[in-house]
Amino acid sequence: CEDSFTISVRYTITNTQLFTKLMVTNTGCEEMVYTVALHTYFPVEDITKARVEGLYRVGYLDSLDGRLMKTEENPYILINEEVDRIYLSTPPTLRLVDPIGKKVVTIEKFNLPDIVVWNPWVEKAKRLSDFGDNEYKEMLCVETGHIKPAIRLAPGTVWKSEQILTVVNNGAIL
Repeated sequence: CEDSFTISVRYTITNTQLFTKLMVTNTGCEEMVYTVALHTYFPVEDITKARVEGLYRVGYLDSLDGRLMKTEENPYILINEEVDRIYLSTPPTLRLVDPIGKKVVTIEKFNLPDIVVWNPWVEKAKRLSDFGDNEYKEMLCVETGHIKPAIRLAPGTVWKSEQILTVVNNGAIL
């Protein structure tokens, strides 16, 4: 029996929302073990002013420090240096606030317990061949995922997840 599986991704787009449904079916004869992350790069007007809300006191693996386990000690995350963190067992909803761009993105998720927050900052941006030297100033990656522990999918079973991104543009955002 071969290792085999199917993946189905369904997107629904409205004026203010992007719905993503991901379904993995193990069609093989052996258990599958895997991780998943939806790599979402959000544009922001000024990375040093944008913030991620909803991860206060959540544990994370710091990929820039040997994946050492740490706890988020700030009520919201501000970016002023390279960041590469995997937040584990996160709340089902969080927000990316861009006060200069006057928008908020609400991130809702089902069966995607983890969040990756990433920005390459100055030096890494220069080393990345598919990334402009100054693009780090106007983007923040906030990925929903199922990273730790890995997903274990028995033969003949299905794993499902959902993500809903909602954008609100508002001149009153602080």
